[in-house]
Amino acid sequence: MSTENKTSARKIARVFFSSPFGGLEEEREELTKKYWPKLSHQCSSAGYEFVPVDMRWGITSEHSAQAATIAICLRELDRSDIVVGFFGQRYGWHGLHDEMLQKTFDFALPSYPWLASFRDRSVTELEFLHGHLNNPGARPACFFFRDKAYDESQRMKFEKEGDGRSARKFTPTCDGPNAAEMLTALKEKVSETKDQVLALHTSYHTPAEGARLMYEAVHHYLKDNLLAHGGRAMTPREEELSRHDAYYLGHLGMGGKCHGADKNYQELYDYVSPEHNRSMQRHTLVTGLPGSGKTCLLSNFLISFQQKFPASAIIYHFVGASSKSTDNRNILHRLCMELEYLLEADSTLRPDMGVQELKNEMHSLMGKVVAKRNHLIIIIDALNKIKREGKTAKVLYWLPTSLPDGAHYIVSTVSSDTENITELVEQKKFKMLTIAPLDAVLRKEISRAMLMVRGKELSSTQEPKVIGKEQTSNPLYLMILLQELCNFGSFFELDDYINSLLEANDTNGLFQKLLHRLEKDYNSGSSKNIVEEIMCCIWASHDGISENEIKVIAKVSDQEWSQIFFAAESFLIESSGLYRFAYPELSSAVESRYCQNTNDGHKHKEKLINHFCAVLNRLSHRFDSKVPVRILQELPSLLMSAGTTEDLQNFLLHPAVFYTLQSGESSAYDLISYWNSTGLSGDKVMSSYMKMVDDQSVLLYLDNLEIGSGESDSPAKQVKMLIPLVNAVADFLQLAGHMTCQETPLLRVLRLHETVYGEDTKHRDSDVLDQYCIINNKLACAYASAEKFQLAEKYHLRILALREKYIDKLGKASLAATINNLAFIDYRQGNLQKAHELFSRALQLQTENGGRNERCLAESHNNLGQIEAQMGQYEQGSKHLEKALEIYEELYYGSLPPNVGGTLLNLAMSYVRLPDKSVDEICKIFQRSVDIRRNAFGEEHPDVAESLMSYGAQMMRMDLNDKALEMTLQALQVFKRCHGDEHQDTVKALENVAISYMNLQDMANAHTYYQNAGEILEKQGRLNMSAPGLNNAMIQHYYNTGDYANAKRSLLRVLQTDFATDQHFSVFALTLQQLPPEEQTNVMGKYSVDAGLRKFPNSQQLLGIKIRELSPTGDADTLLSYLTAGEFDASVYSYCYSEFVKNEQRENGIKILESAAEKFPDDVIILENLAKWHAFYNDYASAIAVLDSARSVDPEDLNLLLLHGRLHALSGNMNSAKAVFKSGLDSAREKDATDMIETFSTMLNGLEGLE
Repeated sequence: MSTENKTSARKIARVFFSSPFGGLEEEREELTKKYWPKLSHQCSSAGYEFVPVDMRWGITSEHSAQAATIAICLRELDRSDIVVGFFGQRYGWHGLHDEMLQKTFDFALPSYPWLASFRDRSVTELEFLHGHLNNPGARPACFFFRDKAYDESQRMKFEKEGDGRSARKFTPTCDGPNAAEMLTALKEKVSETKDQVLALHTSYHTPAEGARLMYEAVHHYLKDNLLAHGGRAMTPREEELSRHDAYYLGHLGMGGKCHGADKNYQELYDYVSPEHNRSMQRHTLVTGLPGSGKTCLLSNFLISFQQKFPASAIIYHFVGASSKSTDNRNILHRLCMELEYLLEADSTLRPDMGVQELKNEMHSLMGKVVAKRNHLIIIIDALNKIKREGKTAKVLYWLPTSLPDGAHYIVSTVSSDTENITELVEQKKFKMLTIAPLDAVLRKEISRAMLMVRGKELSSTQEPKVIGKEQTSNPLYLMILLQELCNFGSFFELDDYINSLLEANDTNGLFQKLLHRLEKDYNSGSSKNIVEEIMCCIWASHDGISENEIKVIAKVSDQEWSQIFFAAESFLIESSGLYRFAYPELSSAVESRYCQNTNDGHKHKEKLINHFCAVLNRLSHRFDSKVPVRILQELPSLLMSAGTTEDLQNFLLHPAVFYTLQSGESSAYDLISYWNSTGLSGDKVMSSYMKMVDDQSVLLYLDNLEIGSGESDSPAKQVKMLIPLVNAVADFLQLAGHMTCQETPLLRVLRLHETVYGEDTKHRDSDVLDQYCIINNKLACAYASAEKFQLAEKYHLRILALREKYIDKLGKASLAATINNLAFIDYRQGNLQKAHELFSRALQLQTENGGRNERCLAESHNNLGQIEAQMGQYEQGSKHLEKALEIYEELYYGSLPPNVGGTLLNLAMSYVRLPDKSVDEICKIFQRSVDIRRNAFGEEHPDVAESLMSYGAQMMRMDLNDKALEMTLQALQVFKRCHGDEHQDTVKALENVAISYMNLQDMANAHTYYQNAGEILEKQGRLNMSAPGLNNAMIQHYYNTGDYANAKRSLLRVLQTDFATDQHFSVFALTLQQLPPEEQTNVMGKYSVDAGLRKFPNSQQLLGIKIRELSPTGDADTLLSYLTAGEFDASVYSYCYSEFVKNEQRENGIKILESAAEKFPDDVIILENLAKWHAFYNDYASAIAVLDSARSVDPEDLNLLLLHGRLHALSGNMNSAKAVFKSGLDSAREKDATDMIETFSTMLNGLEGLE
C-alpha cells in the first residue's frame, strides 16, 4: 500500500450530456433513474466518481442576467472526459436576432473566439462543435438522433389531446423556419466523423432505446479505457486492495472538501507523526455521528500523510469496502498480506490460519516493517461495522495492541459504539478525536464544491436557504440533500424541490424524502410499491438479506432490483453477500414511512418468515438433518420481532433446529435468549422437548424399518441414536439455568445408555465407561443444584468408585472432577472445611495430571479460591481466583463464556475484603461479571442474578442503596422464575432485598421480605443459612418500636441457629416480659434464660437476668449454681452480693461471699465485703479475722486500715484500734493523702477523747 503512493487528485469520470431541453425529457429521465446509478456503481467499484454533467439546472438567474450560459456550458465541456450528444426533431435555442442569446455569445467570445463564425447556431450545436466537430477524435464522443416517426406520433397525440405546449416540444418549426435544415446539416456533419466517435445512432426509435444505447456506449468506454487494469489479471491481494482503494477514493469528501480537514489533520499529525519520539506508541480513535465524515477524514489523511512522509509505511482497511471486509479474521489476514507486501517478502500466510495465529503473525510482521521503514501507521475505519462473532465474544480481542515502537493505530467508530470506545479509550489508552458538526463556512464550501463537480450552482437566494438550515451541520444530511438536488431535472421546479427537502428536520426525515423520490422514479408502471418491498426486506432482516432472497420475497425482477440497488447503493453495506443499511437513520426512515403501524411492520416481517419457513418445511424432521445457516440467522429473530410466540416455540422444537443450535458454541446462547423471550418456565420447556424426543424416537424407528430389514439390532440402533439428542436437551436446560428440570432427560439418557451398553461393555470399553460416568455426573450435579444433596452424593460416590477403579483408563482429571463435585455438595450445605479438603485434593490431582485439562484446572482453582474467601482467607483465595482467570483467558482466547463471569464474581467478592483493592477496581470486576453473563444468557438466568445480587451487596457497601435495591429485586425475580420460591438462592435474594429496604429506612418492606425468607428457612430446617446481621437489625428494630410480637417471632427462629448468642436469649427474655401473659409462652423451656445459661454458661447478660430474678427472694443456692457453672470473676460475685443487699437479702448473700472468698482468696473487695457482713451482724472477731487476711494481701490499702481500726474499736479493743489508726496516719502522710490524713487524725482524736 504505502509503496504505491496514491494521487491526491480525486478520480472523476465526467460525462457531458448535450441536447436541447425541449422534447428530450424522457431520455434524460431514463438516464437519471435507470442508467446513471449503474454507471456510478461501475465507477465507484474502480475508485472513480461518476459525474454526469446535466445542464437542465445549475445556470442561475444571475448567470442568465450576465449572459453566461454559453460560456458555462463550454467550460463544463472542457472539464469532461466524454461527450454524449442526442437530438430529437427540435434544433434548440438559436437565432442571430435573439438579443439575449447574442449577448451570451459576446460574453463567451473572449474565451472561445471560434464562436464568431457560429453565432446563428443553437447552444446544443455549439456543444457538439466544441466537444467533437471542431477536433474530431480528440475527446471521446458518441451521438444519437431520434427517429422522426416518434416525434411525429408524439406531436399528433398531444395535439389530439389539446395539449399545445407538449406538442410544441416535438414540432421542428417551433425553433424557427430553418431549424430542421440546420439539424439535418448537423446530423450529416456528425455522420461524416463516424469513424472517430464511440458510437453513432442516427434513428433510434424510442427514448428508452436511446437512453439504453447511450448507457452502453459510455459503459463500454469506461470499462475498456478509463477503468481498465491494463489487461493483467489481478492477484487476490490486488483485487481486495482495489476495492479498498476504490472505497476510500470515493470518500475523499463532498466536492473534494474534507470535513474539518485542517484542524483534524493537525491533531492526527501531531499525535502519530514520525517526527515524534519513536519509542512512544500513539494510537488514535476517531469518533462521530453516523455520516459525520470519519471515513472522509481518514481517506484524505492517508493520502496527505503519504505525501508528507513518503518514507513512512501506512496500511489501511475500510470495513464495508468489500464483501470480506467485515470479518475480523479476514481483516487480520489482509493486514498481514499488506505487511508482507511492504517487506517484499513471499507470503507465508495460510487460508486456514485462525485469529490467534494471525494476530501473532501480524505482530511479527509489524516489527519487521518498523525495522525497515522506522514508522508504521495502521488505519482501520468503521469498527462498528465489523461482524460480532457471538454473545460471548471478547471486545476487539482480535486487534493486536502490543505494537512495536514506531507503530501506531488510527481507528474509527460511531460515537454510539460505547463498547469499543470504552475498550480503546479506557483499557488501551487511545486518544479520542471527535468529529464536530459542520460550521456555516464549511457548509458553504462543501455545497459549492459538490455542485461545481456536477456543473451546477445554487442561486444567491437558494444557497442561504440551504446553508441556513441547522440540520446541514450534519454532513450526512448535507450530502443527501445535495445529491437529491443534483438528481433533480427541472430548473423551473427547483425552488419548490429545495423547500420540500428542507422540510425534513433530521436525517431520518430526509431519508424519507429520498424514499419518496425513489418511489416516483421506479414504481411507475408497477402494481406494487417496489421501493417499499425491497427496503422493507432489508429493514426486517436480522443479519442482512441476500439479493436472491430479496427478489424471491419481494417478487421483483432482476431489472427492478438493479434499479433500486444502484440508486441506493451508497446507503447499503454488503457483507458476505448480505445487504443491510449503512446508516441507522435509513432503517428508521423505512420504518417510519412503511411500518408506522404494527400491522404494516408485521406484514413485511411475515413475508420473510414465510420464505424461511418454506425452506425449513422442506427439511427432514430428523434431529441430525443439516439446517441452512440462513434459517438460523433470520427466522428466530424474525419470529421474536413479530411477537409470534407460538410459531417461535414450534421453530425451536424442530429437532434439527434445536440440535444444531444447541451444538454450536455461540448459538447455544442464542437458543437460550429465544426461549427466554417466550416467557415459558423451565418445566414447560423441558416437557416440550421430551415430547420432541418421543416423536423423534418414532421417526427414527420408522426410518430404520425403511432402511434395514427389521432385524433385532434395529431397536438398539435407534436407542443409541437418541442418546445425543436427549443429552443435548439436558445440556440445554443446564446452560439455560433450569437445573431443577434436568432430572427427567438425564434419567432418560441414563436408561438409554444402560439399554444399549451392558455392564461388560462398560468395563471393557473406556469410552463407553467414560460416557456412562459423564451422564451420572450430570445427574448428580442436577440433584445438587436442586438441593437434593443425598441423591447427588449417591450418584457422585458411584462415579467416584468407578473412576478410582479405572483411573488408568479414565485419567486423574476425571477423578478430580468427581471429587470437585462432591466438594460442591459440602460447600452448598455449609461444610466448608470438608469442602476445602476435597477441593484441594481435586486441584492436586489436576496438577499431577500436568494441567492437561485446562478447563477443569481453572474450575479447581476457582472453587478453591471461592471457598477460601468464604473461610476468610481472602489473600490466598484471590491468588487461586486470579490463576483461574489467567487460565480461562488463555483457554477462551476470543470469547468470554459465562464461567469466566463466575470467576470474576468470586474475585470481586474476595477483593472487597482486601485493603489494597480500590472500590473502582472492584466495581469494574463486578460489572464485567454481570456483562459477560448477561451477554451470554440475557437477563433471565440465575447466573446473571447471582452476579447482580453480589454487585448489589457492593452497592450497599458504597451507600448506593437505590441501585442496590434495583439489582437485588431483579435478581430475586430471576431466581423465583428459574428456581422457585423456596430455593436457597431465592431465599438469599429475599434477605438481600430486605437489607436494601432496611438501608433505605423502608422498614415496612424490609419486614415483608425478611419474614418471608425466615418462614421458608424455618420450614426447610435451614435457619443457619440466614444472615445474622439482618436478623439482629430487624430484632432491634422490632424491640425499639414496641413490635414485640415480631421480635418474639424472629427470636424464636434465631434461637434455633448456630449463630444464636447469649444476647438473643437475653433479648428474648426481655421481649416476653413485654407481652401479655397469654403470649409469654416459652417453647418447652428450650429458649429460657436457664437454657441460655446452659448454652452460654459464661454469659453475664443472662446471669444478670437471673440475678434480678433471684436476689429479691434471696435464692443464693440457685444463683451459686449458675456462678459455679460458668467462669465469672470476683467482680460478678461482688455484684451479686450487692444486689442481695439492695433487696434486703444480706443474710442469704453470705453464701455468695463465702463461695467467692473460697474461689478468690486474694481478692480484697470480696474479703472486705465479707468482713463488713460479719460486722453487720456484730461478729467483730470474725470480721477482724477476715480483714487480717485482706491486709496480708494489700497492707498498704488505707481504706482497709481505716476499716480494720474501726472494727477493733467496735470490738472494744481501743489500743489495737489506736495502733491501726496511727499506722494508717503514718502511711497517709507518706503518700501525702490529705483526706485520709484528716480522717485518721479525726479517728485518733476521737479515741483519745473517749479516754
